[in-house]
Amino acid sequence: MLETRPQNNMLADLKDRWEDVPVNQKLVGVAVVCLLVATLVGLAAGHKSNDMVPLFGSLSPTQAAEMVQKLEEGNHRYQLADGGSLILVPEEDRQRLRLEMAGNGMLNQENPGFELFEKTTLSRSDFSERITYLRALQGELADTIEAIPQVRKARVHLNLPRRPLYLDEKQETSAAVYVELAPGASLNKNQMAGIINLVASSVEGMTPAQVTLMDGSGALHLRGDQLDEQGGVGGDDNDRSRELTNVAQELVDRVLGPGKAMATVRIELAREVRTTEREMVEPGNDGKGVLLHQEEQVETFEGTKPNPREEIAQGAAPVTTATAPAGEQANGKPPSYQQKSTKADFAVSRVKEVLETKP
Repeated sequence: MLETRPQNNMLADLKDRWEDVPVNQKLVGVAVVCLLVATLVGLAAGHKSNDMVPLFGSLSPTQAAEMVQKLEEGNHRYQLADGGSLILVPEEDRQRLRLEMAGNGMLNQENPGFELFEKTTLSRSDFSERITYLRALQGELADTIEAIPQVRKARVHLNLPRRPLYLDEKQETSAAVYVELAPGASLNKNQMAGIINLVASSVEGMTPAQVTLMDGSGALHLRGDQLDEQGGVGGDDNDRSRELTNVAQELVDRVLGPGKAMATVRIELAREVRTTEREMVEPGNDGKGVLLHQEEQVETFEGTKPNPREEIAQGAAPVTTATAPAGEQANGKPPSYQQKSTKADFAVSRVKEVLETKP
């Protein structure tokens, strides 16, 4: 009883003081208390609203649209980020909403694979079976390519002609692979060659030369016919372009901030190879050069010619005189002549240039 009396006295004193306060001051005091309570409630609500966590990451536009529609139907709070591919929800509602979205079948793969055959019907035609197989194979390949950390999204387009009745009507298979890379990411030459070989090895009768790989900007990254015999790709201008692009992107990110701008560098190397062969020959002492080949021919004749005029026409100098009898010289010896010819080949300096263009 002794402890309760001071408390009762205190309450009585406060009551007496409150009754002594003018009415206008009472109204001001009540308003201040209400404002303080409202401020505290608003701060708590604001802190609670800022505590948003990702519901699912890396969503496709179709998946994001379906989930947003479902959240709006249930009057759930959410925020969109990363261009609409990321949905943020309150942390306390995350697990419940994840289970709800999964129960509604919104987590199905964007690239359907061989699970398409789980819904087979007896009325399906051969054409439908072929299209379903094509879609399933494309989806499986796309899912495998998306497992690469640098790849954000992938699509595979296959061209599988029907089996012809005759061998001369056979058409070749082909494939085109589209990859959308993560911001600031790039594929090295081994990864690109691996994607091409993966697609070619997954399709019957397809070779790497029939596969084309391109990126999200529409630039041609690599064709299968650029691979070497081991299925790899050597250093080329594409590798140099990617290296310079990465360096330029790092510089731009430092100045403007990550994701603010995109840098692209493309170079083209000269494909011509010039081969020059020089063969230099120093001239000899006589200034004629180096003797390569020499042929000397000596012709001698001694006796009587049946037709001396023919010999004169051929260049043989007549040795008979007008006073000598036919077939004899003045000293009584038979006529004779001697002819000598020399043929020589000399080496000279040469320059040989070969221009080769690589494909």
